[in-house]
Amino acid sequence: MADLLSTSVSGLLAFQQALDVTSNNIANASTPGYSVETANLTPLPGQASAGGYVGSGVATTNLAGRTLRDLVLGADTDLTRLAWVGRASRSWEPEPLRWLGSRLVYGLYRTADRRESASGSPRTDALARVASLVAGR
Repeated sequence: MADLLSTSVSGLLAFQQALDVTSNNIANASTPGYSVETANLTPLPGQASAGGYVGSGVATTNLAGRTLRDLVLGADTDLTRLAWVGRASRSWEPEPLRWLGSRLVYGLYRTADRRESASGSPRTDALARVASLVAGR
């Protein structure tokens, strides 16, 4: 009986972690620079995973939760045979334009700071004004 209770508690804690990760992803979906987190469920004790599905809202979370439940219980169901079960999510693509833009803005500000220091002028350098325009300031 103690093993059954221990297994149940372990499963509940794993699902709680998966739900926490899903909630965090939903809450931060529009946060610039936020990286999507995943929770992993495996047959090994204390390890769980839910990732690689696309969508938003309750329906997608419900599907992931029901699938995770069946995986934890070791059930062979239609949900555990879905194409996304057991597949690793691919890495997210880098955002080259945003990265290049931020590098450009920092470079412009750095150069402007050097030019302002060298000239001793209290005026804002033209490169700093361009960087502020590009950055939307």
